[in-house]
Amino acid sequence: MFFSRTSSERWLQHVNPDGSLGGFVAESAAVGVNVTVGKTARVFPGATVPDNTVIELGVMYTPEGPLRLWP
Repeated sequence: MFFSRTSSERWLQHVNPDGSLGGFVAESAAVGVNVTVGKTARVFPGATVPDNTVIELGVMYTPEGPLRLWP
C-alpha cells in the first residue's frame, strides 16, 4: 500500500492532542480520540485507530494494523 498520484483520497495533517502537527491521515480513516500521530507516520485509507493510540515516527497504520518500515 503506497501513495498514488491517481488516488482521489484526501489526506489531512493530523493535529495531536497537545496541539502539535502530526503526520498525514487519509480522510476515510477512522481515528479515535486522544490519538497522537508522529510527524513521519501515515494512517492509510480504511484504517481504524483506537482511542489513546500513539503512532510513532515512521509507522504506516493500515487497515490490518501498524506497519514499521524501519527501526
